[in-house]
Amino acid sequence: MSIVTIEKVIFGGQGLARTDQGVVFVNDVLPGEVVEVSPPVKVRGALFSKSVKLIEASEKRRIPLCPCFGVCGGCDWQYISYETQVELKRNIYRDSFRKISSIAQLPDPEIFTSPETGYRIRARAQIRNDGRLGFFRKNSNDIVAIQSCPLLSGKLNQLFTNSFPVRNDRRKNELKLIEGDTSVASDPIIAGFTESQADITIDGKLFRVNGGDFFQSNCFVNERLGTWFRPFVGGGLCIDLYGGCGFFSMMVASRFKKGLLIESVRSQVEHARSNFFNNGIHHFKAICSDSENLHSVCSQRPDCLIVDPPRPGLTPQVRSAIAALKPAKIVYVSCNISTQARDCEFFIKEMNYRIIRSALFDCYPNTSHIESVMILEV
Repeated sequence: MSIVTIEKVIFGGQGLARTDQGVVFVNDVLPGEVVEVSPPVKVRGALFSKSVKLIEASEKRRIPLCPCFGVCGGCDWQYISYETQVELKRNIYRDSFRKISSIAQLPDPEIFTSPETGYRIRARAQIRNDGRLGFFRKNSNDIVAIQSCPLLSGKLNQLFTNSFPVRNDRRKNELKLIEGDTSVASDPIIAGFTESQADITIDGKLFRVNGGDFFQSNCFVNERLGTWFRPFVGGGLCIDLYGGCGFFSMMVASRFKKGLLIESVRSQVEHARSNFFNNGIHHFKAICSDSENLHSVCSQRPDCLIVDPPRPGLTPQVRSAIAALKPAKIVYVSCNISTQARDCEFFIKEMNYRIIRSALFDCYPNTSHIESVMILEV
């Protein structure tokens, strides 16, 4: 055992401490805290220790909101006051860009916060052997029974008060859930409790989604996330790469003469097409294609290209395809600041773009996850 002082919290939510053995990463800590930690273990070249005893606690520390905190693997920052969570995320954003990229000038981000409870309309739950719903135990495949989760919206929490049939196939005991305006959709469906589809209204737009579809999770922040960059884009053509069911396309459709959504998941493309039709957006179309094939489905220079890639960010092939089109503006939406910083450095160094605006959206309070949006232009 050794005693360390936590210097800062880094991307991923862990604390950084400097020791005689080098930099060590520690869980469940805050900057300035003095902590007794376990002997470090090397994982993929980095040293990790567990917090064993808190010797000097930060005044920013609080009692967690949920009795399952530390047992359930669902969230990791409930012990931190919400104001401090927001400030930590701002600092992590700045540090990540400084460390990962050589971008000299980074606009100070606008910050959009959220109520820290009751915000989550999408979740993935497990049916236990006793028929109750739960979440995976932290760092385990065991399932913790949950009576109520403070992060979930009302209709989702109501499901956790019931008991459900257990299926023989364990994979079918996983439920993907999403709350709509009046009902809950799930995959698979729970007869008498959920439906296959749900309707969600945001900014006057009606989205129809399946229970298993990806959709933005925070009911309080979704509208600001979708509309924040709208005043700063517009023109002839908009391309929405990794466009899903059309969330961002529909939010900015009024600003463009035509639009092209590109998505590799066919069910999402079908939903985007129906969402466009149901909302009277006839000048946008959706196609099923890998993002790497961007050059083969569009040759016209777009006035704006929106990218919302998965956590690994843009592949070299996608970056090259974007470089060939050279959009007038790029709106980069990301749930992973590290890969966003890497990709933005490419656009700035190789294509002479500059970041003109940035924003952080706290879509996941009480976790270390950050959603960031940047607008780049030539």
